[in-house]
Amino acid sequence: METKQQASKHPGYKEPPLEPNTEMHLWESRYDTANHILRLCCKCSNITASTVREHKEFFAMKWAQLTEAKGLEVNIESVNFIDSSGMGFLVYLFKLASDRGVNSFKLLKVNENVANVIRLANMDAVLGLEQSNGMA
Repeated sequence: METKQQASKHPGYKEPPLEPNTEMHLWESRYDTANHILRLCCKCSNITASTVREHKEFFAMKWAQLTEAKGLEVNIESVNFIDSSGMGFLVYLFKLASDRGVNSFKLLKVNENVANVIRLANMDAVLGLEQSNGMA
C-alpha cells in the first residue's frame, strides 16, 4: 500500500479536498448598525489549540468586513473550557479591537471555569471581566 508521501510524488496527484470548515458555524454574529458594535456569540464548548485557528479565521473575516465597527462584544456563555491557546485567542480579539481604536470591548456571560483561567492569567482587568460580568 502506497503512503500519502509516496502517492504525492506521482504526476497528476492532487491533495484530497479539505473538509468543510464546520467551526465557522460555531459562531453567530450580529452587527448593530446604529451603535457600530459587532456582537459575536460562540456556539462551541471550548476554545483550544485544536480549534483556535478556525476561531481566528472567522473573526478576521468578520472584522475585515466591518471596518467601521467601534465596539466588540463577545458572548462566550457556551464555552466551558479554554487552554492557553484559547486565552491567546481572547487576547488576540482584544488586541485587534484596540489596534483599531475600538471604544468598547466586552466579554459577556463568561463561564466560571473560563473566568478562573482568565483571572489566573491576570488578564481579568485587561479583558474587562469584572465590568462585563458584574464580578468583584
